[in-house]
Amino acid sequence: MLKHPYALQFVKALGKSIKPGTSVKAVGALAPGEIHDFLGVNALQPSCLPGVRKVLLAEMLYNSIGALEERTLSDIETLLRANQIRPYVLFSGGKDSLVTLNLVKDASKRHGKKVIAIHADTTVGLPGNIKYVKRICRLLKVELRVVRPRSNYFELAERWGLPRFRARWCCHALKIGPVNEYLRSQHGDKLVFDGIRAEESRERSKMGFSEYDKKQGCLTCHPLLYWTSAQVKSYLEKSSLPINPAYEQGFRRASECWCGVFKDPREFELLFTHYPGFFNRLLELEAKQRSGYAYIYSSGKEIFLRDLKNKMSNNSEAKSSGKSGPR
Repeated sequence: MLKHPYALQFVKALGKSIKPGTSVKAVGALAPGEIHDFLGVNALQPSCLPGVRKVLLAEMLYNSIGALEERTLSDIETLLRANQIRPYVLFSGGKDSLVTLNLVKDASKRHGKKVIAIHADTTVGLPGNIKYVKRICRLLKVELRVVRPRSNYFELAERWGLPRFRARWCCHALKIGPVNEYLRSQHGDKLVFDGIRAEESRERSKMGFSEYDKKQGCLTCHPLLYWTSAQVKSYLEKSSLPINPAYEQGFRRASECWCGVFKDPREFELLFTHYPGFFNRLLELEAKQRSGYAYIYSSGKEIFLRDLKNKMSNNSEAKSSGKSGPR
C-alpha cells in the first residue's frame, strides 16, 4: 500500500492518467521503470503534469531507491567490463555529480578499477567549493585531478568582455577546454561519467545514455540521465553523503562558474549576503567594461550588479532603522 504522505495526493493529481479500475495499491507496487510504462514517458515531464512535480513518484522513491541504485550500478558495470578501460568522473561539487561519483566508485570497486575525479577550477567558482570537492574525494578515497584554464576568468573578461547570450565563451575556455586537454593527455581507453539529467533542459532530454565524445577522444556516460531531482535527493538521504554547504546557504546549485548568463538575480543577492568580497570583485569587473554591458543577463533582460547592491544595501538599512525606531 502507499505509505508516503504525498501518495494519495499523487494518485488523485494524476487523474485521467490512471486507467479506470486501477487500485491505489497497484500504483504503489510499480517500480520506477514500470511507472514510465504505466503513465508514459511524456507524462513524467513537469509540463504535462502541472502541480504534480513534488509528489511525482514520491511513494515509489520512498521504498525503491535501492532498486534504482542497483539498476544504475548494473548499467555502469556493463560499460566498465572492458579490461583496460579507466573510469573518470566530472565532479563539480553539486548534488548530481556527487551521486554519480559515489555510484561509479562503488561500481569500479567491484571490478578492481581505480576512479579519478576531475574538477574544473574555473577561477570564478563559489568560494569554498574546491575545499568541499577535496573533502569529498578524501572521504570516498578517490583520486582528484583539478584542471584550470591558462588564463583566469577575470583576465579573459577584461580581454574579451563579459560573457553574453551569443558569446558565452566562459564555458569552453574555463571548463570544457581544460577538461578535454587533460583527458587527451591521458593514455589508454577512458570512460568519462558526468551528472547530466534529462529533466534539466530540453537539449539534455534528447541525449542518449552514453555517446562517443570526439573532443575528449573517449566514451561519455550519463548514468543519472533518467533520474529525477527527487530520486537524487532520496539517494543522498539514504547514503548520508555530505552535500555542498552552498545548498544550506540557499543556493540552488553549487555553481562552479559565476558568469552572469542565465543566472537568477536572486542567486547574486545570496552571493552578496554570504560572500560580499567575491560579489564586489565581480562588481569591479562590471565597472571596467568599456561596452557598458550589465553583468547579469536573465530572462532577456540585463541587470547591473551595482543596482542589485544598492537594492540590498537599501533593504538592509530599512530593516535596521525599522528595528531601532520607535514602536
